[in-house]
Amino acid sequence: MCLATIVAVVGAALAGIRFPILSFGSGSERELGFWAGPLTVVWLIGATLSVKLLDGLNGAAHLVLVAACLLVFYLTFGTQEYFLNAFSLVVGMVSAAALRFSLHPARLPVAGGGTLAAGFLFAMLIVFARQKTVAAAVFMVPILAVVLVAGGAMLSILEKQFTAEKK
Repeated sequence: MCLATIVAVVGAALAGIRFPILSFGSGSERELGFWAGPLTVVWLIGATLSVKLLDGLNGAAHLVLVAACLLVFYLTFGTQEYFLNAFSLVVGMVSAAALRFSLHPARLPVAGGGTLAAGFLFAMLIVFARQKTVAAAVFMVPILAVVLVAGGAMLSILEKQFTAEKK
């Protein structure tokens, strides 16, 4: 993890972007008080690094960001979440435009800092989502992407082993 990520996450928390309330599934809520800042920093770093797992896969970080933005835009379309709706639309369209250059064959591969920037935007999208169902659904997107990529790689390895054994 690079210093720029920590500075960006801590800067966002100091600017007032944080989870003030922790809500549980039973409908009860707990105000975080002092712990809102540190827990937001931990959450932002975790969400950023979950997208960083896709580093090196051409276009995967942008695909995750586009999918998350479309999901947030759809889930918040009829609500009073105007900023979140506009933020998800703008970030999603920018990421969709960047796919032209980052998909295979990547003329402008997104690696290192680019993947961290996509992960940070993804993390901010989750923090801005006040509806916990939206935040939970969005957080599952990169995990699902990693599972699909890992599953595809495992199937490819198994296929090569079985074809090699038949020869």
